Amino acid sequence: MILIDCRGSNEYSVSHIRSAVNFSIPSIMLRRLAAGKIELASTVQCKELKARITHCCSRGMFVLYSDGAPRDPDSVHGILLKRLKQDGVQVVCLEGEFAEFRRAFPEWCSEASAQHVPHLPLMGLRSLRISGSGCDDALSSGSSSECEDTHTHVQQEFPIEILPNLYLGNSTNSEDCEALARHNIKYILNVTPDLPNTFEADGCGISYLKIPIADHWSQNLAVYFPQAIRFIEEAMTARCGVLVHCVAGVSRSVTVTLAYLMQRHRLCLRDAF
Repeated sequence: MILIDCRGSNEYSVSHIRSAVNFSIPSIMLRRLAAGKIELASTVQCKELKARITHCCSRGMFVLYSDGAPRDPDSVHGILLKRLKQDGVQVVCLEGEFAEFRRAFPEWCSEASAQHVPHLPLMGLRSLRISGSGCDDALSSGSSSECEDTHTHVQQEFPIEILPNLYLGNSTNSEDCEALARHNIKYILNVTPDLPNTFEADGCGISYLKIPIADHWSQNLAVYFPQAIRFIEEAMTARCGVLVHCVAGVSRSVTVTLAYLMQRHRLCLRDAF
C-alpha cells in the first residue's frame, strides 16, 4: 500500500501521516498526467519509490488524502484519483479532511518538530536541493562536505526528464555516451565556462551551445535566456533530446530550464518549479 498526500508541499512539511509520500509535481506534468500522456511511475525519480509504485499499480492499493474530498476534478486529489481509476488500480480516499485525522490520531502523524525521514517528492525540480552559495562549483573540487552530500542526493536521479525530450543533468551526464544515445540526446546546452563540449569534434551529430558563465551571484545569466530558449526549442521541434547541464546540475542549469518552462509554457515560477 502507498499513502499519497495530495496537499501542497508547505502543508505536508508542517504535518502529514507517517510514511505518506507528497505528490508534488509541476503543473505542466500534472496536466499531462490528467490527459493520459504520461504514466504515474514516469513521474518518479527515486528508483525504490518507482518500483513500489509499479508494484502497487498491479497488486497493491493507493490511499489518497488531502484537506477535503476530491470534489474538484481539476485538483491534484481529483486528477490522481480519476487517473488511477482509469488505469484499473485499486484506490481509496481517506474520509474527511486531514485535520480531522490529525486530531483523532496524532500518534500516526509526523509534525514539523518531530524527527522523521524526509519525504521524497514524486517528480520535478522540487526534488533538487538548490544552493545559492556557489555549491555548484564546489562540487567539482569536493571541497565542501555539505556540497558532497548534495551531490550524493542528486547524482542518482540524473538526468532528470523535465518534459519529453528535455533533460536536466550534470557534467557526468554530458560525458556519458551511452546515456546520451539512450535518451536520443542530440543537443547539449553547456552552462559552464570551463567544461568542454566533449563530443563536439567527434562528428557524432550532437549540437552544442555553450553559455560561459560562472556559478556566482554577480553573474547575469538572464542575458543568455533568449539564446538558450531558442536552442532548446530547436531540439524540441526536431523531436530530439536536449540536455541542459552545468557542473552539478543544481544551479545554473536549473535556472535556464526554469526560464524555458516559464517563457515557452507561460508558467509562473511556482508552477515551473
